[in-house]
Amino acid sequence: MEAKKSVLITGCSVGGIGDALAQCFHRRKFRVFATARDLSKVEHLKEMGMDVLELDVIDTESIKRAVKHVSAATGNTLNYLYFFQTLVVNGGEELGGMTADNWVLAYGMPLLDVDIATAQAMFDTNVFGVLRMTQDFAPLLIHSKGMIINISSVAAYVPSPFTGAYNATKAALTMMTNILRYEMRPFDVKVVVVTTGAVASNIFDNQPKALLPSQSLYNKSKLKVEEVMKGGKVTPSFMPASEYAERVVTNATSARPKLNFWAGGNVKRIRLVTKLLGQRGWDAFLPGPFGINEVEKNLEKSANKK
Repeated sequence: MEAKKSVLITGCSVGGIGDALAQCFHRRKFRVFATARDLSKVEHLKEMGMDVLELDVIDTESIKRAVKHVSAATGNTLNYLYFFQTLVVNGGEELGGMTADNWVLAYGMPLLDVDIATAQAMFDTNVFGVLRMTQDFAPLLIHSKGMIINISSVAAYVPSPFTGAYNATKAALTMMTNILRYEMRPFDVKVVVVTTGAVASNIFDNQPKALLPSQSLYNKSKLKVEEVMKGGKVTPSFMPASEYAERVVTNATSARPKLNFWAGGNVKRIRLVTKLLGQRGWDAFLPGPFGINEVEKNLEKSANKK
């Protein structure tokens, strides 16, 4: 009897995209290794019959333990490695877990006010965490001629003001994944990047407030900028996480998967603007709803009063 194909998914905390992906693979009779930093947040997946593992992608020892567990359980094979992990930060506060990560602002803050340590932590999770996982799980993936799927974001393409540090992590992840595709090709390992649009998730129910620091140069437009930082002016069409997961898994398990796959709310519109209009399109659209015009007007008023 042929062994079940296996998949390891990072960041499967209840209510997020990782959770939806795990359940979708489980319904398709895969052996699912669902991981999270806090095992209490994946207890429901264990009750469904999945393997659950504690995994922190910034902890090399935690990754090595996960590799050892999966290797022993599957005979040194892994068919799919899904990396969907984001450090969600706002106003200097951190939230663990997974997220529908696009229009919600993971660390919304003007670049002039970004806390460098927080930005570094976000890169460590969103970019270097992927690289750590890839390096350590590569032998298992090569042995099974498997697939790496990195969940990125439309934020990699949209230069939205006041979310620059987060967008930069997604741009780095997308480029790194595209390069990895070439480097893994000699070993018959496919590499897919999923550009994710707006996906419904409950992870932001308790999202902290996004606040400018007291010394910010943007404080003359404080209300507007903070509204943008927390996503108040963006109203995308959210795709249910279960529908998103079905699309992503269907693509990954197809005979000829798309290696650059877009899924989620608003992705068609964003892809169209990116392809046809490029930077000119964003220059026309972003300054108004994202607060730049108001910042300029308020600075001009302030200068005229002097």
